[in-house]
Amino acid sequence: MSTSKFKYAHWNMDKAQEPGFSRELLSEDISDTGVETYNYPGIDTVIKGFDRTAERVPNNNCFGTRVGN
Repeated sequence: MSTSKFKYAHWNMDKAQEPGFSRELLSEDISDTGVETYNYPGIDTVIKGFDRTAERVPNNNCFGTRVGN
């Protein structure tokens, strides 16, 4: 097992692990007080959030664009 002097994330030990899932992984770059979150009814996964945004702004480019073959 390799070790690194850098710590990028840690497991959230304050929250119980849900059956069938790993523990919540928290980034070291984000403090608990510096993150703004907004709850939307029915949006509880990244995919649902992505789909909601795609429905709101359907004609915008995403993940860059490709020209040609």
